[in-house]
Amino acid sequence: MEYKTVRDKAGASRRHYKRECADCGKIDWVLTTRLKSKCTDCKINPRTKEDYSKVSKENWSKEEYRKNHAEAMQKTVKRGEDHHWWKGGKAKPRSFSPEYVEWRTSVYKRDNYTCQHCNEVGSKLNAHHIIPWSVNEEKRFDIKNGSTLCYKCHVEVHKKDGGFYRANLVS
Repeated sequence: MEYKTVRDKAGASRRHYKRECADCGKIDWVLTTRLKSKCTDCKINPRTKEDYSKVSKENWSKEEYRKNHAEAMQKTVKRGEDHHWWKGGKAKPRSFSPEYVEWRTSVYKRDNYTCQHCNEVGSKLNAHHIIPWSVNEEKRFDIKNGSTLCYKCHVEVHKKDGGFYRANLVS
C-alpha cells in the first residue's frame, strides 16, 4: 500500500496512506485508523436512505446478483440439524397453546392478579413455573406449580436460581 511520511503539529513523523473513498471515489491521504472511514465530503453529504434503496433495488433486479446471494446464504446459514437451535424437528408450543393460556389465566385469577413477592397489583405480570417448564412435563399445567410475579420480580427470581438457562437444568 502506498504511503508517505508526514509531520503532525507536534513535529512527530507519521505515515499517511493513500485511500480511495468507496462512496465518491475521491483519493486522499489518511492515517491507518481512518482507512475504512468515509472522506470528509461524504461525511458532510452522506448518502440518503433513498440512495441506498435505489442501489439495493438495482442489485436485486439482476438475476446474477440474486443467484450469488442465494448460493452464499446456503453456504453460510445453517439449517435443520446443523442449526444450533435444532430440537429434533418438533416445535415445543408454549405461550399460544390453549392449555398454557388456560393455566396462566388460572394462576393469575387464583393470585388475584397480584405479584406474590412485592404485592404489586395489575402491573406487567408473568406466570412463573416453580418447577421449570422444561424439567417436569407432568407439572407444566398444574396450577399449584404456578405463581404470579411482576416482570421485575420474575427476573430477580431467575437471577437467584442462576438465570433462565440454569433453571432449566435443575430437576
